Amino acid sequence: KTTDGGSTWVRQNTGISASIYGVKFFDAQTGWAIGAYGAVLRTTDGGSTWTLSKLADVSSYMSSSDLGSITTIDAKTLYIGRIANGGYSSSTLYGSNDGGLTWKTISSVPSQITAGGKFWTLQNNSVRVSTDGGQTYTSLLDFKLPAGSSYFDVASLLAQDDQHVVAYSRTSTYDSTV
Repeated sequence: KTTDGGSTWVRQNTGISASIYGVKFFDAQTGWAIGAYGAVLRTTDGGSTWTLSKLADVSSYMSSSDLGSITTIDAKTLYIGRIANGGYSSSTLYGSNDGGLTWKTISSVPSQITAGGKFWTLQNNSVRVSTDGGQTYTSLLDFKLPAGSSYFDVASLLAQDDQHVVAYSRTSTYDSTV
């Protein structure tokens, strides 16, 4: 823990033996840490003490499912996930609306979650967005790939914020403001 902008650090005891792979604070007091074997920890005192949180799906963290991604929307709404291939796609995602006290599995895993809580994904040559935690999606941008290419030529999606998104392939870039 640091209180001087990173000049000095004090080691904190999490109370668990699992490795920690991600730490995210919403404000100076409220934060979460995630790591090996599905470890999820929560602090409300700036990291002085940590409380272990349990995910709803016990089978997902009893194996070697390491959690490595945290997105906070506000002090109560956050998402944690097991990352595969550098993003949320083909991964496991959990959401909490009560500051990490309880969790639910998100069945529709997005490519990216913005700080405002929008879920963005690429599906069938379409940029899609969800504003309800991944329950429903709306197509915002349908694009045609060059002749001879396929959906798999789309390399990535980057949502800068809740209003700007870029999808790009090996041969084209699609920019949209919503």
